[in-house]
Amino acid sequence: MKGGGPCRRLGEAFRRAETAVNGAVAACRVGRYFKLDARKSSFTKELRAGAATFLTMAYIISVNAAILTDSGGPCTARDCAARGRNAALDDQCKFGDDPGYLNCLSRTKADLVVATAVSAAVGSLAMGAFANLPLALAPGMGANAFFAYNMVGFRGSGPVPYPTALAAVMLEGCLFLALSALGLRSKLARMIPRSIRLASAVGIGLFLAFTGLQAHQGVGLVGPSPSTLVTLAACSRTNATTGACLGGTMRSPTFWLGAAGFAVTATCLARDVKGSMIYGIVFVTLVSWIRNTSVTVFPDTPLGDSSFEYFRKEARRGLSPGGDRGERCGRSMPCGEVLQAGRGRAPSRRTPRGAARSHDGVHNLRHAAILTDSGGPCTARDCAARGRNAALDDQCKFGDDPGYLNCLSRTKADLVVATAVSAAVGSLAMGAFANLPLALAPGMGANAFFAYNMVGFRGSGPVPYPTALAAVMLEGCLFLALSALGLRSKLARMIPRSIRLASAVGIGLFLAFTGLQAHQGVGLVGPSPSTLVTLAACSRTNATTGACLGGTMRSPTFWLGAAGFAVTATCLARDVKGSMIYGIVFVTLVSWIRNTSVTVFPDTPLGDSSFEYFRKVVDFHTIKTTAGRIGFSGFGRTDVWLAVITLLYVDVLDTTGAMYSMAEYAGFADGGGGFEGEYRAFIVDAGSTIVGAALGTTTVTTYIESTAGIREGGRTGITAIAVGLCFLASLFFAPLFMSVPPWAVGPSLVLVGAMMMKMAKEIEWGDAKEGVPAFLTMLLMPLTFSIANGIIAGAAAYVLLHLWDYAVGLWRWGRRVWRLMEEAHNQVSAAAADIPAAPV
Repeated sequence: MKGGGPCRRLGEAFRRAETAVNGAVAACRVGRYFKLDARKSSFTKELRAGAATFLTMAYIISVNAAILTDSGGPCTARDCAARGRNAALDDQCKFGDDPGYLNCLSRTKADLVVATAVSAAVGSLAMGAFANLPLALAPGMGANAFFAYNMVGFRGSGPVPYPTALAAVMLEGCLFLALSALGLRSKLARMIPRSIRLASAVGIGLFLAFTGLQAHQGVGLVGPSPSTLVTLAACSRTNATTGACLGGTMRSPTFWLGAAGFAVTATCLARDVKGSMIYGIVFVTLVSWIRNTSVTVFPDTPLGDSSFEYFRKEARRGLSPGGDRGERCGRSMPCGEVLQAGRGRAPSRRTPRGAARSHDGVHNLRHAAILTDSGGPCTARDCAARGRNAALDDQCKFGDDPGYLNCLSRTKADLVVATAVSAAVGSLAMGAFANLPLALAPGMGANAFFAYNMVGFRGSGPVPYPTALAAVMLEGCLFLALSALGLRSKLARMIPRSIRLASAVGIGLFLAFTGLQAHQGVGLVGPSPSTLVTLAACSRTNATTGACLGGTMRSPTFWLGAAGFAVTATCLARDVKGSMIYGIVFVTLVSWIRNTSVTVFPDTPLGDSSFEYFRKVVDFHTIKTTAGRIGFSGFGRTDVWLAVITLLYVDVLDTTGAMYSMAEYAGFADGGGGFEGEYRAFIVDAGSTIVGAALGTTTVTTYIESTAGIREGGRTGITAIAVGLCFLASLFFAPLFMSVPPWAVGPSLVLVGAMMMKMAKEIEWGDAKEGVPAFLTMLLMPLTFSIANGIIAGAAAYVLLHLWDYAVGLWRWGRRVWRLMEEAHNQVSAAAADIPAAPV
């Protein structure tokens, strides 16, 4: 109909009015100043663009204020209701739940909300009016984190007072203005190497993501760990002193609400919805405003009641800077969030532990040190002074009990032999049976999962050591069955490409993080009560909290490890063959010199014993405690089966992909995605894991270091046989290999992690449906210290973001089936109608 309905007529009238307004604005002085016609734009289009930009970045108003409030702002111990008489009481006030200090924080956040909005408005208005560019300004989400956590520090614990830090920001702004006015800004920016500029942006992104995963300024998925610095949390309750979960992980209602908000935002991003970031924040905030729920931001406490009363007031009474300073809560920041902030940080108890996958053949002998962290077969019964209860048993195992330490020393010696023997058997079989130049050894990702997630540091995990070995053997049997039936390669191809690539990157980050910790690396990263991790390299640490005593960057062993890092990195940059070994050898040789600050043989009874063993040089050790310690009695637990599935998945994903990559590199891959000797190689790879489990070690896998031999010209199984013979020879030099210090291996772990980062460029970051799952995969591996957690999170996010596509595909398939059924029904009906009726 010509006239159309009222809605159509109204739409046409609106479009005519819009066209008239655009024409009038373009013809007037405003249009000419902003060059609307020259830039092929219009007034209403610009307004819509501005609204979309605001919706996209409106989250900065609350997030920036919350981050800066973490610094404590102008609040000090003088704002505490119960003022301390010394520094310890002041810290207890600031980091606890003192109502006076929390009220000051609330007023500070209210001020910062206004400051954020005003500064963003002024900057954006000036950018539009003065520069005529469609760029919005607001306080930076990297600079604010640096200000809050590095300069001022969490609640004023940093080196720079809040007023001085603000003065530094103003001075930086003045210098920045001068550089811009003189035209030097772009020249200085171009002087920074491109790789550093790009890496800085990525680093800030990881910094923000880590902040968002912690308890105080995020969902609380990551919490403190006494052995690995960080671990999976999402606790409903935490220990006020240690920050450890009470009642299990993944049970926090607020985490699951935050996860729902993440799903909303990620789905909007995947569907390219304008203002995606704001929708998840709004959804979670609205739900959190409901009182008398487990996720409310207004708990049923005096402070929560005060917060709720403030929330109900008009914004004008709480959002003007310097407003009512006597307000009890001054609520802009929910009191429940403040309370959570006071409980969400805790120091680690001991020196950090860690290990992961290495990419140098010599590192395989460090595999024993990693598995020794699990405690192996050692229990509290091995302690010289046995405990009478669980607390005393823990004190024995996690302390310096000589009986337990002797048991660990014997276990490590056994595991050195088990590692070398399983590597030798696997490599010899690969060469003789499959005729491929691929070397095998226990995988340095699986052993970390075994030691820190399954058995736990010194037996503190959910799976006993014998049961964990049985799980490894069962995984090896399943892996062998999959290989024998030809299903292994098919399973590997089912994993989304983005998750496969991100897993390699995540393992690289896992390795680097491990190499930076004290137990298995250089000790550059240590525990922090406020931010979980911080700069360390301490010469001495507090035995309880792990905090530095006497300042950071003063550890002699760290600086020696840094020198080894420089040696290895220089060799890598010059493409020197065997680069990884030179740094390790240099640091190890220096560390063998006694009576120095970097010696691995300190002047203690244990150091003297280690030195006496080291002086043997040649010594053949037989396995006494780890071989045959397999026990299937604990297989009724969910944790065991989850571990089996995880080990199987990682084996299918990692080992199979490595084999295909090396076959392609060596030039014996076929056009169909396979390679010569593929079936036999898979059988050997899986069978070696069974041998390793019987000896007491973890999953045996094909090593990517085999490319070093391939690069030297190795193309047959003779290369792998030579590797196996070398591992057998190493059995006679156990005293030397057991004396390699962690600060010699740590730099190589960091560099291996750096080399694995190259896989990140293959991920399609422009597609949120691929980029978000990949980012979660690589981020959660190091930050929860679990390869499995990263893979599970990435796979879940991938399914979630593709759920709409799956639903649409299913709907279309259903419609096609329905149409086919209708057509068949119509044909049957038509055929029945053509049949003449039978005579009566």
